Amino acid sequence: MDSYIFSSPRTGYLPLATNLWTESFKMFELHTIMRQAENKSFAELLNRVREGKQTTEDIDVLKGQGIAVDSEDYPWDAPHLFTTNERVDSYNCTIIHINRSPNPVYSIKAIRISLLGLHHLRSMKTKILETFKNSKNQTKQLSTILEVSVGVHYEITVNLDTPDGLINGASCKMVKVELTDAPFFASGKLWVQFNDPEIGKQLRKDSRRFYKSCHKKEWTPLEPIGKTFCAGTKGQAQIQRYQFPLRAAHAKTIHRCSGDTMQRAVVDLTTQRKVDHIHYVAISRVQTLNGLHITNLQEDKIGIDKSVRKEMERLRENPVQPSLQFLYKIEQSDMKLCFLNASSMSRHIDDIRSDNSVLATNIACFSETRFHKKDSFNETSLPGFQQYRQDENSSDVTNNTNRLPFQNNKQKENSSGKATRPVHGLHVAVYSKEDFVKEYPLKKTYKTIEVAVVKTELLPNVVILVVYKPPKTDVKDLCHVLLSLHHQYVKIQRQLFLGISMLTGKNNLPKKKNREIKWLVD
Repeated sequence: MDSYIFSSPRTGYLPLATNLWTESFKMFELHTIMRQAENKSFAELLNRVREGKQTTEDIDVLKGQGIAVDSEDYPWDAPHLFTTNERVDSYNCTIIHINRSPNPVYSIKAIRISLLGLHHLRSMKTKILETFKNSKNQTKQLSTILEVSVGVHYEITVNLDTPDGLINGASCKMVKVELTDAPFFASGKLWVQFNDPEIGKQLRKDSRRFYKSCHKKEWTPLEPIGKTFCAGTKGQAQIQRYQFPLRAAHAKTIHRCSGDTMQRAVVDLTTQRKVDHIHYVAISRVQTLNGLHITNLQEDKIGIDKSVRKEMERLRENPVQPSLQFLYKIEQSDMKLCFLNASSMSRHIDDIRSDNSVLATNIACFSETRFHKKDSFNETSLPGFQQYRQDENSSDVTNNTNRLPFQNNKQKENSSGKATRPVHGLHVAVYSKEDFVKEYPLKKTYKTIEVAVVKTELLPNVVILVVYKPPKTDVKDLCHVLLSLHHQYVKIQRQLFLGISMLTGKNNLPKKKNREIKWLVD
């Protein structure tokens, strides 16, 4: 039986060795549940079940999701989760054969070929084939008889093409059956449509010659594959098996779907013995409580492994400490600022809008926004912030200083058409919860280096400089700009916050450091 990763080894001389898990690993625990993010009360219930701290009210809630198999509104088409393979196979067989008219059920037999030489007797080959075990574990998930019917859900059983997404567990739906050999041996093609349209894209491209007017472009053709196995009483012979690498997937075992996310599911927790953690794994697959249906809860068999509980307590006592303190956890401060290279802010705007550290700042500065003048301020807004963008067209801006307008989130602009986004330059943005000082922010550009000068009413004597240097700009130019800014603002204002976005390859650094570069590094 497999043991937990944190368990000390018990075989050979390994018990004398150091437990590397205990010595080397710490935990940083995430507290936001993403799968049930829209159903907070359900997420909190699941957390209690996960740690074995479920209440009587929790059990009553779960019992309220019970459903009888003979009820009129029983969701037969919903994914079903069972504790055993036998119950999974039984349900899948029921789904395949129930009300299949006008779609027939095809029983596709695997083709088995003995690799014995011609000098061996036919009776010996037959005997070897008969002694070969037909269990799924012994046949590398190539079924002896595969039942297929149009409209039934299946999944791939082997890794066919990992880069193309054709991997074990990829879900699909049968849309057309085209067999060439009777009586229904593994031959021809099975046409399936994957739940994820990105899966099988390359295979569809390579199989274009097989498509006819009756085939849709999103369908994917699958052919039988061959596997070689050892056979005979001592494995002295070999046979080859050809079969379609599919299995019915209306029902799965709870362990097999441990990483799935479902909108709804029917969970059958019938088991003869207590299985630790299986209740949590099963009921936490669905996103909402309304999508959960339970046929047999067996609440008396909800179990948590004692060693897991003990290990979690140990990990929580000494968690990983962040190298930097999160801004939203800093309470005492005059002003909170952040400066990030966004690497196309339009692409990551939704992530930024949900980043607690960014939202906790007074001022958030970004470079590499790649905003275009046709992007409306409403499209690039952050909740609660005014915004200032430097993405307007400008020419001959060397040593030019001018101020661009900023807008708050209440203002909107209409944009039409698509525009090519700039790669580098003229794309600094400043977001502020505080009012800007009159005539600020200021835009300064020095050749290709971009600077935004910011002052706010909260701390009007503090100058905030946002500096962006494109990758191909020489570091020496940056040094000259910084010296100029230092002379202009530090001597006058005496207070300065400086943020620099500098993407520099090793080819941009001069071999000999001059005085300016030494000043920058120091």
